[in-house]
Amino acid sequence: MLFFNLQSTIIDVRQGQMFFDDDLNDQVMAISPYNTTTMQRTYNDEDSILAQENSNGYSAYVDASLIGADPSGGVLGFITVGVDSTSKYSVSSYNYYSGGEVFEAVGASSTADILASTTSP
Repeated sequence: MLFFNLQSTIIDVRQGQMFFDDDLNDQVMAISPYNTTTMQRTYNDEDSILAQENSNGYSAYVDASLIGADPSGGVLGFITVGVDSTSKYSVSSYNYYSGGEVFEAVGASSTADILASTTSP
């Protein structure tokens, strides 16, 4: 799964998720530094967000291919993202980058926190 934030020049945040096939995820999670994470993994068939995002004819999966023989050589992926610029939501997440080599849970953050940090001098 890939989290992303899109910010426009009007300080507007769009947050979403993209998903990778679990077979690829298994390969990536077996190599360093991902094999040392303490975060609990959610598999695609258990993910209610994937079920919502992957409906109505849409695909939330990244079309991914290995660049080399395995994921350590890199992964190239393609996906089309549409943004509804009129929608307004408030979301919270515990999955933000805290530094270092691996993403770890660092505490709750919300779109309000993100907006506050982008408007501070």
